[in-house]
Amino acid sequence: MKTPQKQNLLAAALIGALAFTINSSAATAPTPAEARAIAKEAFIYAYAPVQGYKTLFNQTQNPEDSGYIGGFGHFRHYTRVATPADRDIVTPNNDTPYSYAWLDLRREPYVLKVPAVLKDRYNVFQWFDLYTHNFAYVGVRATGFEAGNYLFAGPNWKGEVPPGIVKVFRSETDIIGTLTRTSINGESDVPNVRALQQQYVLMPLSEFAGQKPPPLVPAVEFPQWDEKKAMSAGFIGYLNFLLQFCQPIHPS
Repeated sequence: MKTPQKQNLLAAALIGALAFTINSSAATAPTPAEARAIAKEAFIYAYAPVQGYKTLFNQTQNPEDSGYIGGFGHFRHYTRVATPADRDIVTPNNDTPYSYAWLDLRREPYVLKVPAVLKDRYNVFQWFDLYTHNFAYVGVRATGFEAGNYLFAGPNWKGEVPPGIVKVFRSETDIIGTLTRTSINGESDVPNVRALQQQYVLMPLSEFAGQKPPPLVPAVEFPQWDEKKAMSAGFIGYLNFLLQFCQPIHPS
């Protein structure tokens, strides 16, 4: 299995190979067979991040999509049992209504505040990065039934952890998302689930610590999602866009 560092180099090599941007006079352009082999490996590497971008774009940038959550930094909760019309997930659970959120960690980390949960209730905050790696779990099985504050930081953050934080999770990418589940016991349990979901809070670290926010970061223009383009040589453009937010930091 290739390391993330080698995989990123592979993606970069594809760009050079297909564009034939070789500046050294001693170098020769790859043969068609070599370029094809590089493209195949790079497409396999890029498939999960690029397909993950489809969800990221529709949920944060596309108001016309049924799964749109309104941008970064807050939850969109579903507080009902699923029906066949719910297609955001291929096979949605019908006993754990979902809560979605995405975080842009370039400016500063975020804090997830979770309430105490009764022992007959299940919940889980599953966090994934742009590689689609599940890098963090918060919830009754992973962190217990008690209330707590959890810090999520990107790969470049070097600040101090304030008091009151139970655990710090570091991501290899500046943009992360959560697919959160809360158990429900039929329609009559909806009010209880809704009350619990409203206690799931996301806030910037500066707000949590009562500090001045750091300077703004440059705005990002997210490329429009095009399925046909993503499944062709055009996937390179999506991959290039995503790699600016990625920095492999895990020893593996």
